[in-house]
Amino acid sequence: MRTNILKILFLLFSISATSQVGHIMQGVGAVNMSMGGASTAQPLDISGALQWNPASIATFDDKILKFDIGLFYSSPELYSTVPTQGGPFSGNTKDDRGVSPMPALAMVWGKADSKHTFGVSAFGISGFGVTFPESTTNPINMPQSMGGFGHIESDYLLMQVGLTWYMN
Repeated sequence: MRTNILKILFLLFSISATSQVGHIMQGVGAVNMSMGGASTAQPLDISGALQWNPASIATFDDKILKFDIGLFYSSPELYSTVPTQGGPFSGNTKDDRGVSPMPALAMVWGKADSKHTFGVSAFGISGFGVTFPESTTNPINMPQSMGGFGHIESDYLLMQVGLTWYMN
């Protein structure tokens, strides 16, 4: 009985742990991103192969170096309201960040007559950020001397570094 309860608890906690990866991009590199990450079983390029199916690097029998930069764009807005004696004071500020780069660097080397293929990768698999400028029309972005936070900025980039050795 105790074993069954532990199995059920483990199953419940493992489901919740893997369900929280909504910020991860669906692909790596230009080719894999253009396929929406659907090229797992089809090694079209080394970036997608190293990220989703490392055993498929055996199809590449040369020294290959690949560098991609993806550009991520979002346009959030920040809204806030504070009560004042003359009624609520509300405003919004648009993000003026522009694009965020997401790099992907990969290298695979192997020979046609060798049983060994090696790969190394450094992928930006997630990233975002905001830049909300100081504003006198939005209470939360007002200058700090006026009780606001002023300029608000954040940066986030999740890099994944991998080493792969395939032997057939």
